[in-house]
Amino acid sequence: MSEITLNATEFILERIKFKPKNITLSGVYFDAIHLASDAIELIKAADTRYEMLDIATDYGMSCGRVRIIDNEEMNEEFGVFWGLDRLASEGDAVSIKQQLGLFVCEISGLAEHVQEQKVIEEEVAQLEVDAKAEADAQKDSIHEQMRVDAIENNDI
Repeated sequence: MSEITLNATEFILERIKFKPKNITLSGVYFDAIHLASDAIELIKAADTRYEMLDIATDYGMSCGRVRIIDNEEMNEEFGVFWGLDRLASEGDAVSIKQQLGLFVCEISGLAEHVQEQKVIEEEVAQLEVDAKAEADAQKDSIHEQMRVDAIENNDI
């Protein structure tokens, strides 16, 4: 028996994985494609959820089974696309881009990773709110103590 040099099943599954998936967001049609491993690593290394979604959108858009970011001319036109007035009339372009990035993450198996980042960011935001509230309370307490001291010392 000869050595296996090509696995038809793996070939077919890989082709299906990278077949564009259609999505319509706020009346705008897109072809999204599963992220390649280099883009997945970029997303995992991103600092914020919004950065993750931007990377996913940039690396996950397809036109005629060609990844837009890999084609200089298409990539330039895609950048222009986000600034169209007509797009703004369909909905918030930033929101559409984030929804699109989330869809790309979902088809690429990264939805849980993005959700975990969202939870982390929400926890950090709450800690910041709590710290500010505590600092404000301490500041108010100091001012009140200074007022009381001034009254006791007849400085008022």
